[in-house]
Amino acid sequence: MKRTFHLRPPRGPFDDPFCYLRFFHTGRALLFDLGDLSPLSSRDLMRVTDVFVTHAHMDHFTGFDRLLRVHLQRSRTLRVYGPAGFLGHMEGKFNAYSWNLSAGYPLSVLAFETDGTEVRTAAFHARTGFKREDGEDRNWKGVFLEEPGFRVRGQILDHGIPCLGFRLEEKISVRIRSGEFQRRGLVPGSWITDLKTAVAEGNPPSTMLRVETLEGLREMSLEELRELWTVAEGAILTYVVDTTGDPSNLAKIITLAQNSDLLYIEAAFLSEDAVHAAEKKHLTAAAAGQIASLAKVGMAKLIHISPRYEGKESLLLKEASDAAGRGCRIKEGWKR
Repeated sequence: MKRTFHLRPPRGPFDDPFCYLRFFHTGRALLFDLGDLSPLSSRDLMRVTDVFVTHAHMDHFTGFDRLLRVHLQRSRTLRVYGPAGFLGHMEGKFNAYSWNLSAGYPLSVLAFETDGTEVRTAAFHARTGFKREDGEDRNWKGVFLEEPGFRVRGQILDHGIPCLGFRLEEKISVRIRSGEFQRRGLVPGSWITDLKTAVAEGNPPSTMLRVETLEGLREMSLEELRELWTVAEGAILTYVVDTTGDPSNLAKIITLAQNSDLLYIEAAFLSEDAVHAAEKKHLTAAAAGQIASLAKVGMAKLIHISPRYEGKESLLLKEASDAAGRGCRIKEGWKR
């Protein structure tokens, strides 16, 4: 399935895990986990509006400091989501620094945590030195972010502490027929984002848009522009790391990943080290392959491999592929 977003994984199999997702036509980006973000430029990070953190172990959360540094003097709101206890971790991050000169900074950070029943919120504003301001609780319905074009779901998993798995679902994929522009005398521009949003939201044919043409700006309806796009079923991305392989947890992961086009999943250990994997509350490569197969995933990409297997990455790929069978492709998650 053709996606409307571009993905950037870690540079290597043993690097801190993250997944950077940038939408093609808007430039907006999402981040799953905040490990070592050195592969991403400041420009990449400036695109980020929402961050989904599985848990607050250092290799999944250390990158927040760099993200904050890049956004600090920008006029925007950054949203960050995590499991139970996450608001305290966010507060601790801010309390690690002195903010006596931040009153003129416009940045606000909104943080969310869930225990599986409720979602709790807190705001941290630069103008107040990022002092925590708790918001109202609301019922948890399994969705962190709902927008016209996509939603991000979450599932609480077990890593000895609560750990979240995430699923991004494109509602529809709006594809632009670029060949129609010249024929219609239209000029590509920012109005295409408005067009895609209007289509994704199901606006009526009479909806008017300001369109750039060779003769200047013009008001045109969706009905007049109908030949410019096609609509297809959206892609599904699932991201799962740092979780146990016990049966109840595997069932949750399989449900979360069901029919995903792409699954980023940890394969921390080989099955020969299954006892150690259980002690560390991580998945084996075989478990990753079984999950991909049972969830009917189009492609699974392995990430977050233990450094003990340096130079032996092919063994984990083979084990996962053998467990998945012919129904699912298994690839290296550290390669684009």
